[in-house]
Amino acid sequence: MAAPVPLAVQPFQSVAPPWQQCPGCALQGADLRGLLLVGVDLRGADLRGADLRGANLEGADLTGALLEGAQLQDARLSNADLSGADLRAADLRDAVVIHALTPGTRIDGAVLVGADITGSDLVIGGPEEDIPPLPPASP
Repeated sequence: MAAPVPLAVQPFQSVAPPWQQCPGCALQGADLRGLLLVGVDLRGADLRGADLRGANLEGADLTGALLEGAQLQDARLSNADLSGADLRAADLRDAVVIHALTPGTRIDGAVLVGADITGSDLVIGGPEEDIPPLPPASP
C-alpha cells in the first residue's frame, strides 16, 4: 500500500481584485472577505449586505456607497472617503476607521463595538441638519 501524500497548504494571501475602479458597481451580497482594496474607487457602489470582513479599504473612495447591512468586522477603512455613504445596520465591530472622511455618513443601527473611529466625525443619524434640536430645558 502506498504511503499517503502530504498536502502542501499555502497560507492565505489577500490579493487586489483585477479592477481598481468600480464606481456604481452592483456588488450586493458580494463575498469580498480579506481582499486588499486599498485606494479602490467604489463611489456610489451598491455593497448592501456585502461581506467585507477583514478587507483592507484604506484610502478607498466610498463616496455615496450603499453599505447598508454590510459585514465590515475587522475591516480597515483608515483615510477612506465615506462622505454620504449609507452604513445603516452595518457591522463595524473591531473595524479601524481612523481619519476617514465622514460628512453625511449614515450609521443608524450600525454596530461600532471595538471600532477605532479616531479622527472620524461619524454622526449617528447622518448630517447635522437632519438631527432635530434638543427641546428647551424646563424651568
